[in-house]
Amino acid sequence: MRASALAKCKRPAPRVVVLEPSAFADTYGGKPAESVAVGLRTISDSEEQEARRFGDEAAEALQLDRQASQLAVIDERNDATMAALVGAALCSPNDVTRDPEVLELPRAMVRVALTSRAVRHLYEELELLAADVSPASREATDDELLDLSDLLTEPTGLTRRARRLLAAALDELTD
Repeated sequence: MRASALAKCKRPAPRVVVLEPSAFADTYGGKPAESVAVGLRTISDSEEQEARRFGDEAAEALQLDRQASQLAVIDERNDATMAALVGAALCSPNDVTRDPEVLELPRAMVRVALTSRAVRHLYEELELLAADVSPASREATDDELLDLSDLLTEPTGLTRRARRLLAAALDELTD
């Protein structure tokens, strides 16, 4: 099957996330009254580069304000890039080629419609999806899993990221 024909096939999202109404800003006119499911799809390299450019442009715009601190400019670049990546990845749970019904223009509306906490949550879900499907992500060997069990007997040195990844692994194992 040709790539163009495959792209037109209806395929479910590889990751589905349920968003509670609290994930939406109170000022968003389309805020749902009940929880809604949205899909996340893998994005192309060009979409990722576009998101990075969006983040750079947002940071440059803030940098023009002479009162903005360097830290504020960095935060704006990171937040805008994260929102643009999430916007590019959001899709219908049932079809990766369609926008989610609750957010018809996700690329433009993510920062308006969703709370910053919801954007961060979706970004973390997107990172987990990338790790799940990426050919660059390797699987742990049996020996490594034994080493991990030894490391977990003293979990005080674990980073927040490691704890989140381990929580995702626990969810996978207990579902």
